[in-house]
Amino acid sequence: MAHSDKINSSSPSIRGTVLRVSGTIIDVQFPRDSAPDILNELLIEFTDKEKSHTASIEVAQQLGDGIVRCI
Repeated sequence: MAHSDKINSSSPSIRGTVLRVSGTIIDVQFPRDSAPDILNELLIEFTDKEKSHTASIEVAQQLGDGIVRCI
């Protein structure tokens, strides 16, 4: 998964960016006033060669400044 992968929260108009992936932990940055709440589902859209995929992750912690930690 590249750092340029885009994240959709439950509201499709709010997009975030993957900052870091460490094992099963994913840190995602959103605009400061638009960070999703804990337990919200986020959808990661990414492409592998020519195929498009979607992965589902859950917000576990708010780190501040619009950054959330997900599993």
